[in-house]
Amino acid sequence: MRQSRQQVKYFLRKWLYYDSNFDILADFEKQNMKILYSSLKQMSEAERAFLAEKYRVKGIPINDDVLAANKGMSLQAYRDLRIEHEDKLGPLIEVAKDQFKKFDEEEQISPSTNSKQRLKLSRADLMEMDALFQDFFGMG
Repeated sequence: MRQSRQQVKYFLRKWLYYDSNFDILADFEKQNMKILYSSLKQMSEAERAFLAEKYRVKGIPINDDVLAANKGMSLQAYRDLRIEHEDKLGPLIEVAKDQFKKFDEEEQISPSTNSKQRLKLSRADLMEMDALFQDFFGMG
């Protein structure tokens, strides 16, 4: 479980970087961005917003004690909820990674027949999610 949570945090800490640098991302970064976004799309808007408040920020993530105080929650209650959301995201990331790996393997075997099956997130999908977060945080 610990390795999975570390992987989740890796993806979440890259969230704003992916958004801000979409046009210059390397191929592996674009794939990681797609994995993150396809996984986040399966979570509720409230869960995404909760995680965004901590991780979709410039620099290092905001400390739990600060966010707990902002939400009027105890530190333990905040951490429990954060861990619950991270633990929910972990298996979603694993499934997305497996799908991309499978699609990549199939495409190497027969690129002409499987290229349309690739899991995709368009720039419009990313902009829509960005608009949701901006609205949520009062930045839009």
